[in-house]
Amino acid sequence: MLSTHGIKTLFETRLTQLTSLASESQDETAFKNKLNDYLLSGPIYNPTAARQIKRLIDNDGKTIYEASTEQEIKIETISLLWKFLTNRIINEEISVDLWIDLYHQFDRLHHEEEELPDEKQVQQWMKRWPSGLNEDVRGIRRQNKERIISL
Repeated sequence: MLSTHGIKTLFETRLTQLTSLASESQDETAFKNKLNDYLLSGPIYNPTAARQIKRLIDNDGKTIYEASTEQEIKIETISLLWKFLTNRIINEEISVDLWIDLYHQFDRLHHEEEELPDEKQVQQWMKRWPSGLNEDVRGIRRQNKERIISL
């Protein structure tokens, strides 16, 4: 499990452009503006990832009703990221899971989207074994289980 310091190091060494944008920004608004500009002009290999980050930027600062807690909550994802990258937030205030998730969201910008299988390919896979309860499949599973346990 990565520590807060470990994930911060990942941002600084692998997402240098993002950390530069944060350090060059005087506040969250400037950071959001720089991020928007980067998404429009930077080397983006994954348009889906760019759209998802754009959505985070657009919704930052908005308040929504959270049905599960029956409370109004303010969305501050990008603002918190700016504070984290510029050392304006105490390590223990936010779960490291948020920083890991955001790291992966931004890292996706630099990797091409994986192609999903088309319908024909999925149908071929489904025809191979129509049911996980098929006796052949169950036999293969039993053999694999025994093989794994014996290791």
